[in-house]
Amino acid sequence: MDSNENRKNDASYAEELDELSTVDLALELSDYEEEELKELCETHEDEELAGILEQSELKTQIRIIKILDNKRILRLFSYMSKDDIVDILGEVTAGKAKELINLMKEGDKKIINQLMGYRDDCAGGIMTTEYIKLDSSLLIKDAIAKIKEIVPKTELIDTIFVVNRSKKLIGTAKLRDILIAPEEDKLESITNEHYIYVEPETDQEEVSLLVSKYDLTAIPVLNKNKAMLGIITIDDIVDVMVEEHTEDIL
Repeated sequence: MDSNENRKNDASYAEELDELSTVDLALELSDYEEEELKELCETHEDEELAGILEQSELKTQIRIIKILDNKRILRLFSYMSKDDIVDILGEVTAGKAKELINLMKEGDKKIINQLMGYRDDCAGGIMTTEYIKLDSSLLIKDAIAKIKEIVPKTELIDTIFVVNRSKKLIGTAKLRDILIAPEEDKLESITNEHYIYVEPETDQEEVSLLVSKYDLTAIPVLNKNKAMLGIITIDDIVDVMVEEHTEDIL
């Protein structure tokens, strides 16, 4: 009996899984047999499985996706960032990707199709569309209410991107500054109008250099009209730096 079967037959197997962090478990999955992956999918709730899926290697993600039906895949996607979803859709068959995209809500479908149109090694290919963007004319108290509403759906909350009525980016505001500002002031009063940005075609290596040079936690991606398309977070940049370093070594 091999080590995988011994582990599968161990009565404490389920308890051990619960004790592992999401990241640790995700790293282990590359060694799992198909039956073990199926058991993982059956014993974890959607939100928890989505977290594991996001942290797993791409090959493992595809193996898990093949196990699940479309309905559950879409439920998992609802807990995942759009850029991670695009990475997965880029690896499944074209037919499967089209099938899943067609089942999505119109808003999600539009975003995914837009993201899939960019190269993998440019700003548009690594950006996420999940961030907090608020109108500069909002009162601070209304901005706080909006932030509370949006927070569960986004991965970056410490930097708020501020736009004008034409939806053009005019600057950023720190969450801390918003929380301590007078409630009747407008958001524009605490907006920092000096910001660094990239366009969707900017090479990912150039993006990482800008983030490093200016010590940014996120950088906005704007089109030629200065309208926001998405942001690139420090987590995305770390992945790029690892990728570029590996290419240099090779």
